[in-house]
Parts: sequence; structure tokens; C-alpha cells
Amino acid sequence: MNKALKAFAPFLLSVLILSACNTYSHKYKFSGESEHWEAEILFNGTEDKYSRGDSNYVFTVTYKGLPEELASTDEITYSFETDLESFSGTKKLSDPPTEVSFTSKGGSSGTVSADEQIAVNVKWNGLEESFELENISK
Repeated sequence: MNKALKAFAPFLLSVLILSACNTYSHKYKFSGESEHWEAEILFNGTEDKYSRGDSNYVFTVTYKGLPEELASTDEITYSFETDLESFSGTKKLSDPPTEVSFTSKGGSSGTVSADEQIAVNVKWNGLEESFELENISK
């Protein structure tokens, strides 16, 4: 049994080394804006030739104006959509609002492609704006 294990060990080690060589990581930064909002998504992911990989994201939406301009707004709903994933979140605002940036973090079992355009939607105070983010880290 010991001889069989010794004979099999180099093969197993070779498979592990070769599979590690097929894995790569990427970091993409997508950015865009509309009249009242700007958004940014940072994706950190890994993938290999055998799977779609996985990624983590940080999604930030920022109001371009002053916090007091959001005084009549109770909540903001913001979302993004990629080819493989979507996210939607709602932020209740304090009275008076003190924040103009809203950040959400998450992960998925898939990766975003470098040339993908990401659709963003923001709703606040009966208004709505949609715009696209493009990869600025190419």
C-alpha cells in the first residue's frame, strides 16, 4: 500500500500544480453617471477554465447635490444588473439627510466580463434615473 501511495503522489502533485496555473484573478472598476447620480462598482473575482468562478463587489451610488436637497426624500432605491447578476437595495434616509453616498457589498458565483456594460437605476422622491456603467480599468 505504501508503494502505491508513493507512486501516486507525484501524479497528484502534478494535477494540483497544473490546475492552480489555470486560475486567474481580476479587478474591474465600472463607473458612470446621470444628471443627479454617479455610481461605481468594484469587482474582484477569480475564475479558471473549468468554472465561471466567483466575485465580490462593492457598489456605491452617490448623489451629486447637497444632503439638504434630499430633505423631502424618505428613501432611495438603487439597483444594478449585469449579464449574470442583479442587486437592488433601499436606503431609508435620516431627517435631515446627512449622507449622499450609499454602499452595498456582495458576492456571486460568476464573474463579470471586462467589456460588459452595467445598467444602474436610482429611484428617489418620485423621480427615477437610469444609466450605464463602463469599465474604466481596462
